[in-house]
Amino acid sequence: MLSIIQAAGWPIWPLIICSILAVALIIERLIQLRVRRVIPVQTMDKAIHLTLTAIATTALAALLLGLLGTVIGMIEIFGAQSPSRHLGTLV
Repeated sequence: MLSIIQAAGWPIWPLIICSILAVALIIERLIQLRVRRVIPVQTMDKAIHLTLTAIATTALAALLLGLLGTVIGMIEIFGAQSPSRHLGTLV
């Protein structure tokens, strides 16, 4: 698995950070919002809304970073396929 991460290059590191952040937010909310610990419904609704906003922002950032990684990969592939020297003028 480490070889896949190394082959993906630098764009994979922000994606990994986004994934860890999203999982941490979900686990934190599961721990904090247990039914027996949270009594007021308004408090729970507000906390869930804030957490969902944070998770949605993280998901959107991960989506855009994935697209950026795809574009960078395509540029590198097509750059490797292009000739490295200019051809002279054709007669």
